[in-house]
Amino acid sequence: MSPLLANIYLDRLDWFIETDLLPAYNRGAKRKANAEYEQLMHRSRYLESTGRAGEAMTLRRKAQTLPSLVSVDPDHRRLRYVRYADDCVPRKLKEG
Repeated sequence: MSPLLANIYLDRLDWFIETDLLPAYNRGAKRKANAEYEQLMHRSRYLESTGRAGEAMTLRRKAQTLPSLVSVDPDHRRLRYVRYADDCVPRKLKEG
């Protein structure tokens, strides 16, 4: 009975978060690309196309140490809302 009552009560909270809080807080469609990463990958592709595979691989490895997207983007933010419902099912302990 307790999970049922909790779901009835928390339904209003879910509705508030989905209709009011999330649209007001979330901003931007996606994060901006990291300019340094993009520059290294572009240069790597150019070197690959001109036959300098060794230099291209070095640049690609360096680029892979960087994030591809800006991690702190003021024009992008997301609020994640997760609600868990735990049902307690008693189990019999093994004797032994």
